[in-house]
Amino acid sequence: MMRMKLRICTTIAPSRFMQQKFEQFGWSEPPLTFIRNFLPELGTPGPTGKGYGVYSGMLRPIKGPMTLLRGLAAAGDPPFFIAGDGPMRAELEQAARDLGLRNAVFLGHLSGPAVRELVANASYAVVPSECYENCPYAILEAMAAGKPVIATNHGGMAELVEEGTTGFLFPLQNAEVLGAAITRLASDAQLAGELGAAARKVAEREFTPAAHYAAIDSLYRDVLGAREPAAARRAAASS
Repeated sequence: MMRMKLRICTTIAPSRFMQQKFEQFGWSEPPLTFIRNFLPELGTPGPTGKGYGVYSGMLRPIKGPMTLLRGLAAAGDPPFFIAGDGPMRAELEQAARDLGLRNAVFLGHLSGPAVRELVANASYAVVPSECYENCPYAILEAMAAGKPVIATNHGGMAELVEEGTTGFLFPLQNAEVLGAAITRLASDAQLAGELGAAARKVAEREFTPAAHYAAIDSLYRDVLGAREPAAARRAAASS
């Protein structure tokens, strides 16, 4: 039985950050092509926020939940919901008490629809990850819901959130800068609404299935076009 040897012509990276990192590590073949992740459905943008912020994700050190709590304390304890569970939950709940946070509510694990409703009614979302991340859906989903995002200026997150336009970025583990960003959005509904509307426009332009499929289609055409001359020569030789 003859086996065909397949040659990989390109590899897809869902963030420019990942593409650049691999190239820094010496990756050269096959070439990396940047095509961002997408959301199957954007849904409709959420209503005007109800004044609270939201975090949705695992409660693990790499996700930065302790920095989040310190940022909330620096912001003066605004209303905030934490959706998710993990090994740090008990430690974080104690830390919240120690920091005097009375308005940080731990909701535990929520179903997908419940999380979407929570985000839809929020005024802003925080993604304080301390790992690089890549193209986190927490940011895509918040922006699709028309919410500004406060995220760590780290890894793939930094290319999703545009400072002062769709949200704010803060340095890794810097609770003071995070707190200042939280204060701005928690205290200014108009600003949160304007940044959220801009975030939704980005989602409509870049996070849709149509945008993703168009990029995939273009990539396939490029790959096939690069291979066409060799295929044509083989066809001519066999005729």
